[in-house]
Amino acid sequence: MGSFLVPILLAVAAVALALVLRPQPLIAVVVLAVGLGLAFVTLQQGAATSSSQLPLRGDDAPPSSPTEPVPSDGGRWRLEVTVAIDGRPVTGSVVQEFRLKQNLFPGGSVGEFDVQLRAQALVLPLPGRPTLLALLRGEKAGLFPFGCVERGKDEAASLYLDRIRSFRGTCHLSEATGYPLLASLNEASDPHTFKLADRGNLSANFGPGVSLVGAQYVSTDEPVTTGIGEKLRWLDNRLEGLDFISGLFPRNHFDPRSLFRDGVR
Repeated sequence: MGSFLVPILLAVAAVALALVLRPQPLIAVVVLAVGLGLAFVTLQQGAATSSSQLPLRGDDAPPSSPTEPVPSDGGRWRLEVTVAIDGRPVTGSVVQEFRLKQNLFPGGSVGEFDVQLRAQALVLPLPGRPTLLALLRGEKAGLFPFGCVERGKDEAASLYLDRIRSFRGTCHLSEATGYPLLASLNEASDPHTFKLADRGNLSANFGPGVSLVGAQYVSTDEPVTTGIGEKLRWLDNRLEGLDFISGLFPRNHFDPRSLFRDGVR
């Protein structure tokens, strides 16, 4: 309605002025023509502006470039962990998906952001040694490496999340970003051989000559890694083993399966 009001007023004003100038018909005609012309142009501009504000249909939307970030609420990241065995690097990777949302009423035990996972732990067999696991839990807080995207001073949460969602590249993990918890599993078929590891002293779990080289998250469009249930079959049927793992986290009450998978099989 607002886009039609101005041209209507212009047209009415032109007609009124033409009536006043009736004793001078030539001037009256010119005023009427100019006024109606302006009204018509204004009407066309208003209609064009209104149509440009309509949401694009799928076939009207501009094609997306393959280099554009994937808008997936945090996106998919490939976790890569590299260890050295007697100086020889061995790398394992897993693709994880994070969906980030802002909590409307943070406070107490509710953080500023909610992170939903569709992911599994990294499972890296080491020849002649226990299997290395990078769990779905951070050493200090949540798993998602918020430190990979530095937040500006007084930056609004919504703007910060937008920047995280559009991030593409590599983030080398550090004390600032946090690391996932690491663990060892002596026998893949026996959860009772599960043991938490100190990333600064991997040789305590994996034997002499084993050390952490580094870890990083790389933004990716690859499919989320699945299939951990085939590697660790006790996730579905060894409740006593899961109780054993849960006992390693005495101050936390959670399903120990969440250390290994969330939203995948």
